[in-house]
Amino acid sequence: MHRTKSISVIFILVFLMFSYSVLVPFAGAEEFFFADSLGVDNATGYKNTFVIVPVNITNTHDNIIVIEFTIQYDKNVIEFIDAYKGELTSENWSKGVNKSTGKIGMVGSILQPIPVNSSGSVALLNFSVLGEPGAMTWLNITNITLVNSTWVNSTATPKNGTFTVAGAQAWYLHKNGMMYRGNLSIPEDTVSISPGTNITWVANEPALVDAAFREGRWTGWLILNGSFPEGDNFTAEIGSYNCSNNNFSTAGSQNFTGAAGTDKTIFEVNIQASAFMVPEGDYLAFRISNPTSNSNGIVVQTGKSFVTSPESDPGYPVPELHTVMLFFFGLLTLIAYYMLWNRSSRGHK
Repeated sequence: MHRTKSISVIFILVFLMFSYSVLVPFAGAEEFFFADSLGVDNATGYKNTFVIVPVNITNTHDNIIVIEFTIQYDKNVIEFIDAYKGELTSENWSKGVNKSTGKIGMVGSILQPIPVNSSGSVALLNFSVLGEPGAMTWLNITNITLVNSTWVNSTATPKNGTFTVAGAQAWYLHKNGMMYRGNLSIPEDTVSISPGTNITWVANEPALVDAAFREGRWTGWLILNGSFPEGDNFTAEIGSYNCSNNNFSTAGSQNFTGAAGTDKTIFEVNIQASAFMVPEGDYLAFRISNPTSNSNGIVVQTGKSFVTSPESDPGYPVPELHTVMLFFFGLLTLIAYYMLWNRSSRGHK
């Protein structure tokens, strides 16, 4: 009888070990992480201001009572000031912040965890904006630790973003049909616009992310190569351009008309534009149209003519350096994810 019990106990232990090492990894492979993601969206702010950036958790797979992570960024562009509790950690949670390392911890209780299937902000990061308009930095979330109500540790896929310093930017028109931000070295030349035609200048690089321009006034100067006679007119527009289908979407326009008794060659741009989006992969664009009623062609001096965005410019995202940096840190994130997944897989075997 004793031997039979021993054999039964051994059988049960072997079965449990088999179930744990074989069945559990397959049953829980999709839910090894305690949430789909933890991270930030792209954000913008003006120099010498403070900006709040939410850290969001998406679709929790377990009850969460502890959240830890580290935020990485370029300290020449923004400075981490403090972290506050988010909507999912607002009640009976405490926080811990190390400003020098960027490590943030949120601690709740077993009685009031973040429940399964929750999504929302778990922390609000306060940054001081130091960089100049157009400057960008990565916002990377690393070292993510999530603890459930049985004190088991796991993690979540990091969601990284970029921070762009907003502000007015001048775009100089080039003869090649492109416009370059803040580039005063463009050689002077001319572009002719025949009656009934138009020319669209696009930014020299596409938007790396969706760039949302608020309602605002676009200014600048258009310099013609000759006088603009009385009664003739032309139109300037600001908007976005999709090169794949050659579609220009206008957000605002201005009509210019020659005045009597003048020999005007310089025209002030003053376009009141509505809010518009330049989708990722599309281009910020500026268009000049010469109507058929204008019997004379328009000759625009390039290298001198420019258009300036409003102060609410999100910082059109085109810097080449930051593209490389984002790719580099994204690659590191993928490597870290693979190592974590590989280690966890070996741990279950």
